[in-house]
Amino acid sequence: MRLLFCISFFVLFSITANGQEQWVREVDSLKAVVRQTTESKLNPEVYFAIAYLYRMNNPDSSLMYNRKGGLLSEKNNDTSGTVSYLIQMSGHYGMLSNHDSCLFYCEALAALSRKMDKPFNLAIAYSNMASVYSEIENPEKALKYYQLAIDIYEKLNNNLNNENLAINYGNLLSMYVELEQPEKAFTFGMKALAFCERTNQLMPKALVLANLSALLQGANKYDSALLLSREQYAIGRKLNDKFTQVNALGSIVNSLLQKDRDNEVKALLDTMQQFAMDVQFFEGLAIAHHYRAIIAFNQKDYATANNFALSALKILDSQKIHTATERDIYSTLSEIQLADGNLLKFRHFKRIFDSLQKIYFSNKILKYNQQLQTEYEVNKKQSEIDSLTRDKKIQALTMQHQRQTNIILGGMILFLLLISFLAYRNYRQKNQLLKSDDALKKQRISELEKEKQLLAVQSVFQGQEEERKRMATDLHDGLAGILLSTKYSFGNVKDNLVLSEDSSNAFEKSMAMIDMSIHELRRVAHNLMPEALVKFGLDTALNDFCININNNSKVLFTYQSFNMNDEKVPKNVAGPVYRMIQELSNNILKHAQATTALIQLIFENNALSITVEDNGKGFEVNSLKGAPGIGYSILQSRVTYLKGTIDVHSDSAKGTSVSINIPDISL
Repeated sequence: MRLLFCISFFVLFSITANGQEQWVREVDSLKAVVRQTTESKLNPEVYFAIAYLYRMNNPDSSLMYNRKGGLLSEKNNDTSGTVSYLIQMSGHYGMLSNHDSCLFYCEALAALSRKMDKPFNLAIAYSNMASVYSEIENPEKALKYYQLAIDIYEKLNNNLNNENLAINYGNLLSMYVELEQPEKAFTFGMKALAFCERTNQLMPKALVLANLSALLQGANKYDSALLLSREQYAIGRKLNDKFTQVNALGSIVNSLLQKDRDNEVKALLDTMQQFAMDVQFFEGLAIAHHYRAIIAFNQKDYATANNFALSALKILDSQKIHTATERDIYSTLSEIQLADGNLLKFRHFKRIFDSLQKIYFSNKILKYNQQLQTEYEVNKKQSEIDSLTRDKKIQALTMQHQRQTNIILGGMILFLLLISFLAYRNYRQKNQLLKSDDALKKQRISELEKEKQLLAVQSVFQGQEEERKRMATDLHDGLAGILLSTKYSFGNVKDNLVLSEDSSNAFEKSMAMIDMSIHELRRVAHNLMPEALVKFGLDTALNDFCININNNSKVLFTYQSFNMNDEKVPKNVAGPVYRMIQELSNNILKHAQATTALIQLIFENNALSITVEDNGKGFEVNSLKGAPGIGYSILQSRVTYLKGTIDVHSDSAKGTSVSINIPDISL
């Protein structure tokens, strides 16, 4: 299931691209507005409009214009522009299935919307968060956030919110299809279509048609599914939305193959594959290769079928995509090998398919067992009630006939049971107390060891900072002063001497070397303890740090901070944070081969979130554990000292992203 991340488009813009030439003309028109307007008067929404038009056709350009709009909003202190920036960034990363980055911008949007009391923007954040959780197969959270979004839209009750209700109802349709609850799926599907017709919105209608088509295919109603998919494809062409067209083509091809109409799909697959590459929809590209493998298999061209199936797996593996598509490809590979008489490979692929199938059914069984457990608990309670009722009736009848005997016998039995129960409970309580005491002791020992390690790390870093400060002061005020005095002394001596031309040149070279020494000494002192960090604080120091890098390197660093000021971050936190960012930036300059980098700080509820990203060549994250250098271990130690967490993501096609979260800066 794909996400509905185009929601920000419905909120911010009324631009539609009915063809390749039209969206290009719209981009050129908006760029002309940028060129003809001074930056102080330019509305950042113009940048966001350009970014949206590029989103489906050139994601890199889309990201560039989104960031331009964000920087302009920050520069002008434009809160509404910052909201638009967060919406656009969540949509951009959502389209690329970068779940962590998408959730980051969604949560930032939700926090800012709650602070500004903007329910509409909050609903957007909830809807996109629900879509992410749906894609990563967390239905509980997905349903929760969809319902939160729907509640807000229904309260606002206007035409624009009806459009978004159509989107969210369509998403619920898709979720209940996957949860195998067709009745609820149809219910929400009909609600979604009703809102689509009421507001005449094509994109939500296309998404609803896609999900209803999948529902019909699951019921083996391929002719009906084919009609809906073709209507979805027509809408995608009208909107020039290649992502929608890829999904529609995949559904059309699947229905045709199920109807044994292989000869009709080759041109469709060519278009599907090209569009999938254009919008970087890698799973769609893999599905196209899989369909080619199925066609070749039906034609008994097993070598070609095998190559296409392996190519599809390679695409999924390169993007670390593990969905039902992967399972279906392994099933096709096993059938190819069996038909080709290669039993060894058949068993290999069949084992993998069986493993994936077991995982799938295990998840279904787990969900089913949870439902059965709930029903069992309800039935058990009812049985207990019925049993107690019967016991009371029997006891009443028995007491009528043998009251005295039963009282004595019952009293003795109850007494023995009570003694046995008390003895057993006492025994269990003693064992539990012993186990609890032992666990508490172990936990306390572990906590003391961690506190000891933390104190040791704290002492080391505090000592390092103090030593850096002392060395910087000594170098700047001591040795630099001596060299400066020496320079002036040599200058006075020269005035009283008569030197030959060669001696005068040598003297001037020596004076120049003293000047270089003074400059280098001051640079070293600044690196040991930046003056801006001491005098002004973390935000100012990092801004100066990025400006200095941009003046002396080919990598363009962008610095962003949200809700930051220099008084909020204490010095014992500012120093380690500055060192961590300095270390990450140096790694980018030395190893990443990047052209752009982003340093971003967000301060909220006394917590500090740090992100350092680049568009370089990336690296294997697992290699950090066995790296020969000490850079990462020192970085990890600083994070531990600040009681924070670090998360590193790297990809050869997307660069590297390091996220550090410090939950409480009041150490």
